[in-house]
Amino acid sequence: MSKETTTDSTSNPSAASQPRDWFLPAIESNADVGGCLDAVISELTGRAQFIHLIKSNLDQKLPNGADTITSLGQKLKGLENTLRFRLGILRPERPQAWFRAPAVTTTGPFSSSVINEPVFSPFDASQSDKLKLEIIKCWEASSHKVYSFQDNSGCLWRTLLSLKWEHELICRLKPPYDTLRLDKLPDHLPEKFESRALRAFLLNVRNEISAIRMRLDSCFEQLMENSVRFWDYQKKHAPEVEQASRRAQSNPAADSVREEMRKRRATNQPQFLTPIDLNALKFMGFKDLPNQVELRQRYIELAKKLHPDRFGGEDQSFKQLSVSYNHLIERVIA
Repeated sequence: MSKETTTDSTSNPSAASQPRDWFLPAIESNADVGGCLDAVISELTGRAQFIHLIKSNLDQKLPNGADTITSLGQKLKGLENTLRFRLGILRPERPQAWFRAPAVTTTGPFSSSVINEPVFSPFDASQSDKLKLEIIKCWEASSHKVYSFQDNSGCLWRTLLSLKWEHELICRLKPPYDTLRLDKLPDHLPEKFESRALRAFLLNVRNEISAIRMRLDSCFEQLMENSVRFWDYQKKHAPEVEQASRRAQSNPAADSVREEMRKRRATNQPQFLTPIDLNALKFMGFKDLPNQVELRQRYIELAKKLHPDRFGGEDQSFKQLSVSYNHLIERVIA
């Protein structure tokens, strides 16, 4: 009878509803009493090992008791906000902006979770095709080591690849169950682990991991689409892009720049406004010189409306916005 039951559960896809009796190895064994009980202990030890491996992937004693999937989702939220906030205002004809961290990250709707990194670390402008292929290869292999960048500085591409690598580490189980993955289970779950509750748990884990993967894929598509625009421009203006990359290597850290701006603003005295100042202020909707934060916020608001890629946007007005902003920021921090 027991053999017939075992055969049915192996061939029947609905075996999940008929979990294997955990004490069955004792009955199936042809050994003496001690050997029969050892068979049960061996099977239970294998189950415990399997659960320990799952636990090691999901529970790494993170702050606030977060599991690895929740922690990865929180990190990914920061990247999503950063891409939403920055990609819409980056233009290929301003290559220096792609190698520079944003000047202001402490205000606005994403103040709590914007990543203070440039899109790219410095790279040889003549090697953009190589960089693109290497990034794609790293993405497909879940690797975060990009050797085409000229230094180890942080950038959005490195951050995205690192998050993909973290995702892969969550999915992989260690030996002896390295043929199984958390993003595939409970499919192909070994019969000896069959359990309704375990299947429900693993299905929930798989759904959460799959949701993270979809978000990662979306970030990759956004970043790649915009990077391709930049690389296409860069092929036609390689010297300009190379110069911007070199400046990024020699510039001080963004935090130091912002601190210097705050110091200058704190000691700034009322200034005489020139006709150019007045025209720029009028275009951006100011009566007097704003502070740096106010100016940056207004620029972001107008950039979202005037960007030529947006409905109702206009290339000439967007260019005027850039001219006005660049002029006023010089006055504000002078």
